[in-house]
Amino acid sequence: MASPPTDTLVPEAQYGMLPFDRFVLDHWDYGKSVEQDQQQWDDLARVWLSKDHVGRSPYWEFCFEIEHKPAEEARLPTQEQINRVLAQHQTIKERNLSWYASGSFHDPVWLRTCYASDLAPAYEEMVVHFYDEIRDKRLLLDDETIYGNFGQDWARVFLRLPTLPDTIPYLGDPEIDVESQSIANLIEPPQENSEMPLYNAALKEKSVIYVMDEEALQTKLLKVYWLDIHGNSVWYNKMLPQEANAYESRGAAGERLDEFLSKCYEDPSLREPGTLLSYE
Repeated sequence: MASPPTDTLVPEAQYGMLPFDRFVLDHWDYGKSVEQDQQQWDDLARVWLSKDHVGRSPYWEFCFEIEHKPAEEARLPTQEQINRVLAQHQTIKERNLSWYASGSFHDPVWLRTCYASDLAPAYEEMVVHFYDEIRDKRLLLDDETIYGNFGQDWARVFLRLPTLPDTIPYLGDPEIDVESQSIANLIEPPQENSEMPLYNAALKEKSVIYVMDEEALQTKLLKVYWLDIHGNSVWYNKMLPQEANAYESRGAAGERLDEFLSKCYEDPSLREPGTLLSYE
């Protein structure tokens, strides 16, 4: 799959083509003032994030079929809707990334939220180890005007990209979350009670995001968060930036949490969140 550009919308991310486009346009209250638009967008993003696989399926299904629908059935947004609702709340890069990062095979997104001048050298020192890889794939969200006020609340990124945690394949019966069922069938419950938190997190895990916030830059350690379908962190670890490429090479998004379970006997530290991962 080609990497998403940052200056032009790819065909799959044209206005009206993303699942959240259809959802937000269907529920937008045009009677509210423009001054309330940001709050209205955020509220609808939270509603979307609260939905499960079944609740989101109709919007995914509609977008899968939209290119085959005649214009009168496609219900593409008007220019007014684009200007007020869609273009105002997502950049072109964010829209392209929403399309690119969603799906059963995806690359994790990298998010920078700290722009303190005294930590800028630490950022440059860290990013040199993996910048070429994420730059080529355009996976880094790095814009102080947008993400610089997130502070420690990095999950606010999902209000701008609500479909980012949405990596379940939307194929076949919308009532069935095939991926979650497969994971549940593959993972045996651990015999050690100390491994149950990791086991429960593995059952919920859907995607990964790398975060470079103030603490990450101060310690020069990447933060790796495993997310559920709602964008909630179910587990996190830390990683030396120079080991990120080695981790990524182990799969589309690195190792899954269920693989950590199989290593707990050799490395008991994996039973605890926040462990420093090593791939030497």
